[in-house]
Amino acid sequence: MNKLDEALDKYYERFGKKYPLSICQIRTTDEIVADIEFCINTGCKAKEPIYEENIDY
Repeated sequence: MNKLDEALDKYYERFGKKYPLSICQIRTTDEIVADIEFCINTGCKAKEPIYEENIDY
């Protein structure tokens, strides 16, 4: 299992829901892992992506 998978599993264990990954965001694996670790350490869930109506993503 790679470090992203491990971080995603830890996020799910902590919050009981999946970390919101968005196909529109351009972030490195290290940036995503760092954000997940920040969320876990602070107890703050990550913000859900906002999708607007009538826009193709």
